[in-house]
Order: sequence, then structure tokens, then C-alpha cells
Amino acid sequence: MNEELQEAITDLGSSMKDFRARMETRQAELEARVNRMNLGTAGAGKLGSSPEPQDRGFFLQAERIASAAPAYRLGELVRAAVTGKATTEVRNVLLEGGSVGGGYLVPESTVSVVIDAMRDALVCQKAGCKFVTMTEPGLAYPRVDTPPTATWTGENSAATEASMAFGRVDLRARKLVALIRASRELIDDAPAFPTLIDQLFSQALASGFDSAALIGSGKGETPLGIANTPGIGVKDLSAALTLDDILEAYYSLLGENVPEDSVSCVMNSLVAKKMGLLKSDATTDKYLLSEAPPKEFERIKFFVTNAIPTASNKSTIIMGDFSRLVLGVRLDGILEISPAAVIAGESTFERSQIAIRGTLRGDVAVEDPHAFGIITSVPTN
Repeated sequence: MNEELQEAITDLGSSMKDFRARMETRQAELEARVNRMNLGTAGAGKLGSSPEPQDRGFFLQAERIASAAPAYRLGELVRAAVTGKATTEVRNVLLEGGSVGGGYLVPESTVSVVIDAMRDALVCQKAGCKFVTMTEPGLAYPRVDTPPTATWTGENSAATEASMAFGRVDLRARKLVALIRASRELIDDAPAFPTLIDQLFSQALASGFDSAALIGSGKGETPLGIANTPGIGVKDLSAALTLDDILEAYYSLLGENVPEDSVSCVMNSLVAKKMGLLKSDATTDKYLLSEAPPKEFERIKFFVTNAIPTASNKSTIIMGDFSRLVLGVRLDGILEISPAAVIAGESTFERSQIAIRGTLRGDVAVEDPHAFGIITSVPTN
């Protein structure tokens, strides 16, 4: 009887230890949520208000949340969910997330780590775009329809009203989803899988936001990107790209009062290759960009992304002051792990696969269409 009692006491102590660990994890996540609510008031507002943009404010909040609770890599949690090989802390994190369709809801601290990595992969962020935290599903943001003018006025003379006109863009929390699946064997056997899945998810979300910001159609649930925003200058090339085409677009932007050191040029890899291979003439091996680049190119920041597609051997170049591009993002991203999902009519359970889904909500707005210009129909062949 004493041995049975001792065994019961030991089991109770072990259960209490596990319970205490789960509660500590839960407390840390609740504190993170409180931090998010407190920080989320800066730079945000309801539909109809016009907040001041907070540069990197959204991502600073993500970093705070990530540091407020133990952050586990997404790949680490996926492997733990599949194999059961994990520390007590990691198992408790999965248990605390609860079952979602037979799967797991990844904790907020891990979501924040993925979001922060997404920031580093965003080409628009490297080019200088602004971020606004959306604490509500809708957010009004001002747009410059007509730039202001000023006139000289004599003493005691009436001032002439500036011809500036404002519009508005209603940011709406649209849903961006990254959904992938992998076999249990790959997750269990490949040592590099946790690192790879972290990179893939961050890059997928970054590519989705870059694509929307640069060439989004504005149709359905796709945000309206720079290339399709009314009022932006367009040059249809339909001829071999030359450095003069870039210079003409650059000086057109300066004519719209874009600062000469604030211009970024974004293109896909095929266009970048064509531009890099330009020669002074067909009989020389001297490349223009290495031998005699225009002095203006020292002031232009160039970026390459395949978020700008190629269709029928033609692509688009986007140039402008990217500080006039706004990305609105909500801080309630979700990551889910499920062994029992159905994707395109196929059961992951039947195929011994794991589905991983990431959801992030946000929208895009061009603050001043005059700050951008695009070159279309750029040949890539």
C-alpha cells in the first residue's frame, strides 16, 4: 500500500510539473498579447481616420512579442508534431496551442519570428516603403491626387489658393495565405528541414506582399499595386531596353519633385540580365554598366525580384520613391500545422503528409502616384 501511495504521489508531482510549465507558457503568451494591444494603438486608427505611418512600427511590435515569450522555430514545431521527439517545453507549446482539425495552432511568438524574417526578405522594404499597423479591419489613408503649388504674393494682397487635392485610400485587411505540405518521412529524416521550412514560409509571405505592392491588380481580394494605380506615369517600350530608357524615367520622376537620391528601380531577373549585358556596340566586350555607367546610376538604388512576372517575353520596370508606398499589416497572423487537411481534394492523412498553413492580413496603398513611374513591355528575350 505504501508503494502504491508513493507511486501515486510521484505521478501527481510529475503532472503538477507539466501543468506548471504549460501555465508559464500560457502566461508568457498572454503577456505578449497585452503588449501587442498596448503597442498597437500607435499609428493605427479606424476606417475614416488618417494615422501617421510608423516606420517599421509593425515589425517592432512583432519583435517585442517574439521577445516576450519563448520563441520556437516553425520547423522545430512541425518536426515535434510529426515525430514527438521534442523537449518538454516544445511539447507543452503544442499542447497549449490546442487541436485545430486534428492539428496545432502555432504560438504567437513563433508567428512573430516568421513575420520578422518576412520583413528582411521584402524587396519593397529594402526600397524604403512604409508600414502601418492595422488594429482594425479597415483603415483610411490619405492620397495626393494633385501636388501643391505656391505663388508669390505682394503686401496686403490676397493669397492664391494652392491647387492641391487630396483623395483617400481605404486599406482593408485582405488575407494572404501560404499553404504547403510535406511527407512525414521528409520531415523526420532531413536534418535541414526545420531551417528550410522557416525560410520557405518567410519568403512565400514576402513574395506575396511584394507582388501585391508592385503589380497587384486590385481585383477580387488582390490589393491594388503600383503598376495598376491610376495617375502613375507609364512608358510603353516594346523595343530593346537601353540605359536611356532608365534615365528618361529617372528625370521624369525628378520633374514630379521626387528627390534625386530617393529613386529606386525594381525589375525582375531577366530584365536585370538584359540591362547588365548591354554593350557599347556589338563588336566590343565592354559592358556599359561596368565601363561607362551614367553618373545618375550612382544615385538610383536597383533591386531585383521575380515578384514582377514575365509574360510573352515581356516584363515591367517600376521606378519611384518607395517611401510613398504604404503596407498596412495586421498583427494577428496565424500558423497552423495539420496532419488531417484536405488540399485540392487530396487527404494529407491518407498520403502520410503534414499540411502547414500561414495566414497574414494586410493591404497596400500608394500615397502619391506622382512619385512613381513604370516602363512596360520590356523585352526579356
